[in-house]
Amino acid sequence: MSEDYDPGLVSVIIPSYNRVNFLPETLESVKFQTYRPIELIVIDDGSTDNTKLLIDQWIATSRQDSRFSIRYFYQDNKGAPAARNIGLIESNGEYIQYLDSDDVLHPMKIEIHVAALNLSPKCDYVWSEYKVFKSIEELLFTQYNIEDLLTCETLMVTAEVMKIPNTGWSGLYRRNLCVLTGPWNENLARWQDFEYNVRSAYLRPRSRYISACLHFWRHHGTGRIENLKKSPEGIQKAFDSLDAVKNFLQNNGLDTIYIRNEIVRYYFLIMRQAMKAGTPEQVYAAINGAHEQKLGRNLRLKLNLIKFMFSNFGGGCSLFAFDAYGIIMINLSRILGLFKSSKNKKISRLDSFSS
Repeated sequence: MSEDYDPGLVSVIIPSYNRVNFLPETLESVKFQTYRPIELIVIDDGSTDNTKLLIDQWIATSRQDSRFSIRYFYQDNKGAPAARNIGLIESNGEYIQYLDSDDVLHPMKIEIHVAALNLSPKCDYVWSEYKVFKSIEELLFTQYNIEDLLTCETLMVTAEVMKIPNTGWSGLYRRNLCVLTGPWNENLARWQDFEYNVRSAYLRPRSRYISACLHFWRHHGTGRIENLKKSPEGIQKAFDSLDAVKNFLQNNGLDTIYIRNEIVRYYFLIMRQAMKAGTPEQVYAAINGAHEQKLGRNLRLKLNLIKFMFSNFGGGCSLFAFDAYGIIMINLSRILGLFKSSKNKKISRLDSFSS
C-alpha cells in the first residue's frame, strides 16, 4: 500500500459476502455522512447473491462527484482480511475507516473523528463507543455539537500506552498507522480485528477516545461468523486467532495487565461457545488458556468454580453446563461473599479464643 494520499480524503473500506439484505443500509449510512470528501470502496468476497447487481444499481442512482465516489472490486472467496487488504491497496485516503457490510455509521461519525484528528496533528487514531442493534428502525441518532464534544471531559488522550480499542470498526486510522501495522492476517477466520489492533497498539500510536456512540453493530444471528460459533471447527478458529495474538506478544516481549485481561475476556467467550457447541476438550482448553494469564484471585476462583461445575455436572457440552456458567456469573459476588464471611467468622472465633 502506498504512503501517498489525497489530503482530507476518507477511504471507507467495506468487505462483503452475501449481505445483500443489509448492505443498502450500510451504504446509505456512508452516503449520508456530513463529512466530505469520501471514497467508498466495496470488495465483494465472492458473493453468490445479487451483491454486484445491487452495487451497480446503487452506483447508478447515487450522485457521485469529486467529493463522493464509490468503487467496486470482486475477488474469489478468500475471507474478509484479504478483502480489506485489497481495499487498503486501492485506497487513496489520508484516513482509513473499516466498516462491516451489515453495520451502520452515525451520520456525524466521520466528521467528528476527522475533527478530533485535526485537533491533534500527532494523533494517529480516534475511536468512540458503539451500540448493538437488530433493526435500523430502532436507531436514534443523537445530534452532537462537535466543538463541545471535542473540548469537554469526554475526550481523553492515551499516548505511549499499549491500549487496544474495542473494535477496529469504531475508529478512524491515519493512513500511516495502517502502513506501519501491515496487512491483515489472511489466515484468521475469526477475531481478525483483535489481532490487527494488537499489532497496531504495539506501535504505541497516539490515540483519542470520544465518549459518544457513533457506530452501530448489527446482531442478526446469521452469516459466516455466526455459523463458526456453532461447531467445534469454528470454535477452533477462535483458538487460532488467540494463538496468533499470544505468539506476537511473546515474540516481541510484551506483557501487560491490559493485554492479559483482553485475552482472558476472549477465552471466556470461547468457553461459553464451547459449552454450547464445542467439545469438553475445548472447554478445558479455554479454562487453561485463561489460567495462563496470571489472573487475580477473583478470576481464578471464577474459573475454578466453572471447571468444577462443568467437570462434575456438565457431562459434556450440554445446555446444563452452559446454564451452570450463567449461574456462576450471576451469583459470583454472592459466592465470594460467602467465602469472605466464612473467613471472617474463623478469625472472629480465634480472636475470642485468644481473649
